[in-house]
Amino acid sequence: MVGDSLRLAPLPGKGPEDVAIGPDGTVYTGLADGRIVALPPDQPSAPPRVVARIEGDRPYGVEMHGDGELVVCAASAGALVVDIRTGSVAPLASSFAGRPFLTCNNSAVASDGTVYFSESSQVHTIARYLVDLVQSTRTGRLFRKPPGGAVELLCEGIDFANGVALAPDERSVFVAETATGRVRRVWLEGPDQGKDEVFADGLPGYPDNLASAPDGGVWVAVPSKRDPLLEALRSAPKPVQAIIRAVPPKAGELLARGETAAVKLAADGKVVREVRVKERGFQTLTGMREHEGELWCGSLYSPALAVISLCP
Repeated sequence: MVGDSLRLAPLPGKGPEDVAIGPDGTVYTGLADGRIVALPPDQPSAPPRVVARIEGDRPYGVEMHGDGELVVCAASAGALVVDIRTGSVAPLASSFAGRPFLTCNNSAVASDGTVYFSESSQVHTIARYLVDLVQSTRTGRLFRKPPGGAVELLCEGIDFANGVALAPDERSVFVAETATGRVRRVWLEGPDQGKDEVFADGLPGYPDNLASAPDGGVWVAVPSKRDPLLEALRSAPKPVQAIIRAVPPKAGELLARGETAAVKLAADGKVVREVRVKERGFQTLTGMREHEGELWCGSLYSPALAVISLCP
C-alpha cells in the first residue's frame, strides 16, 4: 500500500519496534536509544515528546497498563512498568527460577491487570536472532504475571517466542513463533486449560509482534518473507549451523529489504486481511495497532511510524 493510503509519522530517532495507543488516542512507542515517546492525538504536526527512558537496553514491546502506565519489554531488563506521567521506570518481572531474562520481547495485558509476556530465547540475544532461528534452540517461553503474584511459566519449547495477544474473551493467549512462521495458542480456561496448540500456520513470512484488533481478530506483523537460505540453514547439519555464529548482528537487516506486511487473523486462525507496505522511508514492519480505521505500524530500523488507512 502506498500513496494516499499511507503516511509517515517522523520520530526523533530510529527503531520504534512496537506501538501502543492510549484511551485518549495518544500513540506511544520506544526508540532504539531507550527513549519512550508520545505522539499527541489529532496533532499530526506536533513533535513527539519524551515521556521516559529505558537505561541499559532498548524497548521492544509496548502495551498499555491502565490509563497512566505502559508495560515495556526490554530484553535483558525484563518486563518494566513505565509511568507515562512521571517518567518513572520500575521492574515488573526480571527473572524466573533465579535466572535473569535474556530476551524479554512482547506482552499483553488482561482486564484484571495480569501481564502475559514472552522470552524469545535463553541462548542468544535478540540482536542475534538469526543465529537462534538457524540453530532452532527452541528455548522461547511464555509467562504470566498476575497483579501482586509471582511469575508463572505457561509454555516453553517455543522456536523464538515473539508477539503476544489475548483472545477477546481472555480464555486463551496467542504467541508468535517466529522461526516456524506460525502463531500458537495457550488455553487459560475451560476443558483445554494448559493446552498448547497451533492457531495459525503457513503465514507469508516470519511473524513478529501481535496485537488484538477491535473486532476480535489478531493482527500479526510480518517483517519479511520466508528466506530460502535461512530455511536451508535450519535443516543443515549442526557443524554447518555453527558457522552462523560468526555472522555480525546487523546481518539481520538483510531480511528487512523489500516488502513488509501485517496480516489479520480471524477467530479460526485464517488470514482475513493483508496489508503490504513497500515504502522507501519505512522498513521492517515489526509491530502495529489498529485505531479508528488506521493501522499504526512500528519498525525495528526506520525513523518513523507508518500510518495506513484501513478504509475500503
